[in-house]
Amino acid sequence: MAEPVTYQICLECSKKQRNCCQDNRVPLTLEDIDTITSLGFNFFDFAIAGEYDVEDFINEETWWKNSIITIDNKHYKINTRNDEKGNCIFLKDGLGCILGKNRPAVCKIYPFWVNDKEEIVYEQGEEELCYLGRGKRTVLESAKLVGEDEKSLKSYFEKIKKDCIENKDAHRELLLKILKREEASGVDENNGDNTP
Repeated sequence: MAEPVTYQICLECSKKQRNCCQDNRVPLTLEDIDTITSLGFNFFDFAIAGEYDVEDFINEETWWKNSIITIDNKHYKINTRNDEKGNCIFLKDGLGCILGKNRPAVCKIYPFWVNDKEEIVYEQGEEELCYLGRGKRTVLESAKLVGEDEKSLKSYFEKIKKDCIENKDAHRELLLKILKREEASGVDENNGDNTP
């Protein structure tokens, strides 16, 4: 298992407000899914068909909008599951994220994004929600507080973008499996099948 990761600024944030690991949707790339299952987690235990409203992606980049999977007039992405308290299932009290350096790319890049000028910026609206955005630091000074730099953030962004562009069919197949499993009643969730 990976060494859990929690940054000091994230601990401060969690003491003062709900944070990015709570009541949030974390879209997963195929690489994220492979990495998490390789750690021994069952795909169906950590992944859900996250439903999105049209308003959730109307102002997003074209490649992101095009990656949304529509099934029966509903819009989906594969997301991490939240527990009964609304926390990401990989968030453990006092430990932080138990995936450590194996966290999903969206978690590693948050709250940052890469704009159309190839600059690292706060994702629209996140500078107000994330504790990192409240200080008088530059974006890259804030990134350093969570162990990232310009190169790593751009790398996560490219992984996310590439996955959205190249893997839509594979995402659709996995979402159909999740939805089918959710529809089936009496399915043994712990059947030992660890692969999607």
